[in-house]
Amino acid sequence: NTLTNNTCSNKGVSIFLSFSSSNMLANNICSSNNIYGIVLHSSSGNTLANNTCNSNNNYGIWLDSSSSNTLTKNTCNSNIFDGIVLNS
Repeated sequence: NTLTNNTCSNKGVSIFLSFSSSNMLANNICSSNNIYGIVLHSSSGNTLANNTCNSNNNYGIWLDSSSSNTLTKNTCNSNIFDGIVLNS
């Protein structure tokens, strides 16, 4: 699956992948959400590139129990907690 050039704002979570693999998320704007910009839960082999996840009320990008993912040139500024979090 490929998710590109989407704008998702003022939601709980903009993009949420769970038990998912081999996806490309690129050039998405996921900002000003109540919780997270992008979440990968128990997901592997995904690529996140050139996404903007700013001003979210928790994390910009959160990888939870996820492995073997590639993150390149993502921007995560002004989130309440952290920009990018890797949680095993």
